[in-house]
Amino acid sequence: MKPVSLPRPPLRYRIMEAMMWPLLKLTRMTCRDAFRLSSQRMDGPLKPVDSMRLRMHLLVCGICRHLPAQFENLRHWVRCCHHEEAPDTNDSEPLPREARERIEKHLYHNAK
Repeated sequence: MKPVSLPRPPLRYRIMEAMMWPLLKLTRMTCRDAFRLSSQRMDGPLKPVDSMRLRMHLLVCGICRHLPAQFENLRHWVRCCHHEEAPDTNDSEPLPREARERIEKHLYHNAK
């Protein structure tokens, strides 16, 4: 079986990476590392060294700068679905129970 190749990153990302590579090299952190550490930070505090490296990367890299907010939004929506609360939207009616059950079933089935 032939391995699946990933698509090339957008041009904007490649230009940003080329311009910022010297600074990113100083922090010794790739965007993948920043993604991993941002995810770990959701579970608990990071080591001070990792926290500083992540902050430096987020200051330099405009692509990764939005990761913490994206993770927070994801956490908010997962909590809403899990606790059967209505999300903070303009809709006055919460998601019907049947729809929540279908979503949970799909999420748990795909997680395995």
